[in-house]
Amino acid sequence: MGVLDRIRSWLAPRAVSNRYAAFHADLNATEFVLTAPGGAVCRMRRDALRRIAVRTTDAGPFDEDVFWAISDDQQTWYVPQASPDFERLLDAFQKLPGFDSASFIKAMACASNAEFVCWTASSSD
Repeated sequence: MGVLDRIRSWLAPRAVSNRYAAFHADLNATEFVLTAPGGAVCRMRRDALRRIAVRTTDAGPFDEDVFWAISDDQQTWYVPQASPDFERLLDAFQKLPGFDSASFIKAMACASNAEFVCWTASSSD
């Protein structure tokens, strides 16, 4: 194996994806459900959602660097981009009245520590 092959295998994103792929999430008509690795299940009533953002970090490409940040009045839960449900959540969130797709696009181009608010409960009023 040559040096370039070693570097490519070292930088391969599959290691990050495999570690975070055990996160599963769903937004249905009544609730947001997050199942974490190990089977812990967190539930939030859909009508309790107050804020949806994308949190980015400067950890990529060596670690997960994009997360959905889903909040109610008391807590925030994070869904990593490597979750198999990340894009499905995007589809569901884009249907919320007032979802800011431009903020999502800016987040996807960011490689530093930042948070991009895409939706707030007040934006749907």
